[in-house]
Amino acid sequence: MPSPLAWPLAYAWPVHQLSPDFQPTEPPAQPTLLLVQRDAAYKVRFNELSPLTFRLLQRLSEFPDANGREQLLALAAEAGASDLPAFIAQGQAMLAQLRDSGVLLGSRPT
Repeated sequence: MPSPLAWPLAYAWPVHQLSPDFQPTEPPAQPTLLLVQRDAAYKVRFNELSPLTFRLLQRLSEFPDANGREQLLALAAEAGASDLPAFIAQGQAMLAQLRDSGVLLGSRPT
């Protein structure tokens, strides 16, 4: 289950890099995918996400009754993954990392 203190967000612009010295006039070709997270000390952190991690976080919110393995199998199908065992292993590692960093409150068995 995703933490209520972590939000995957997508922007057309690299909002986390904008400053008086960096104000692009056109958006980049790819969207900016960010994880915005508030930690236990109330500090807000921004981390760039890969498209697959962003989609995994979306899926976890969209399909809360699916366990980790079901989420990863569906994501592999969406992504057209050719090496399913490797995709699942990397996905399980990502789920563990997200849990350890507090982005996920827990995970259902995979």
